[in-house]
Amino acid sequence: MQNEQAEQNLYETAGAEQTERSERSETRSSVNRFAYMSAEAPALRGELRGSADHPTAEGSIFAYWLDGALYLQAELLGLPPDRVFGFHIHDGIICGSPDSGGASGAFAEAGPHLSLCPEGTWCGRHPYHAGNLPPIISDSDGYAAMEVYIGKALISDYSGKPIILHDMSDDFSTQPSGGSGKRIACGIFTEVL
Repeated sequence: MQNEQAEQNLYETAGAEQTERSERSETRSSVNRFAYMSAEAPALRGELRGSADHPTAEGSIFAYWLDGALYLQAELLGLPPDRVFGFHIHDGIICGSPDSGGASGAFAEAGPHLSLCPEGTWCGRHPYHAGNLPPIISDSDGYAAMEVYIGKALISDYSGKPIILHDMSDDFSTQPSGGSGKRIACGIFTEVL
């Protein structure tokens, strides 16, 4: 009887692990779903690289023009596992140094979060920082993916702008950075020709 129970537990555990692997694989493959379904090429592309403190962090983000708004896809690897990160478009024109030394930390030259309106005003384009993206969550392997549709933004708003991954989640209230902490990866949105 004990052997039968042990064998049953083994099958259940193996089945659960297979289901988890399958679900993770489906999630990862869905990141490219839009690219395969669309005949459109991405309008913008950004390649992220990690800071000196997070050298394994890397990834890609694509922006598509779709129905009068931007559709963003991001895929990141080499992140600290099982974490929630702030993810933003910043207002600079370069990432700057990946070195964390100094008072400003890594990628300080990327500037503040992108805002399309004068601070504290509503200009009909975006109610808060236009660079605020939803938090992105890494799995146990340090992999993270996101798809998000952003209305009231233009390709020209994001072209040439830095994309920053922060080491903590954005609380969407602490200003100006949302309490999202250090900058651990950066890339620049460039137009795809």
